[in-house]
Amino acid sequence: MTSDKSINRYENTSSGGGMSAITYLLIGGGIGAALALLFAPKTGADLRGDISDVTRRGYDKTADLAQRAKDQSVDLYNTVTAKAGDLLDLASAKASDAQDAIQETIGKVGDGANAAIHQLGEKVGKKDSNIDGRSSKSF
Repeated sequence: MTSDKSINRYENTSSGGGMSAITYLLIGGGIGAALALLFAPKTGADLRGDISDVTRRGYDKTADLAQRAKDQSVDLYNTVTAKAGDLLDLASAKASDAQDAIQETIGKVGDGANAAIHQLGEKVGKKDSNIDGRSSKSF
């Protein structure tokens, strides 16, 4: 029973502990590198100069990366803005075409409805004249 608990405890830590082990390894490596620099047989001025150089190079690389990221984001913004403008123009043209087609269809339907009403009026008028006795037919 005790061995089952220890196995389960081992499984729980091994499945989720992979990432933490790498983190600890990197932290330990960083601490080891810092201690190696501190205990190296260099004078304080040389060590401070080396640390200053490494820091300056890191800063320069970071500034360069930040500038490239800024340039890329500006390019991306300009591209997205241009594409959005093109898409807006296309959508506006399509909407205008659709509106014209709808107006044309409404006009045709209206003309057809007016013609049908006119024909219906003529037919009703003929039937009324037949009822009134004004027809040319005689009984």
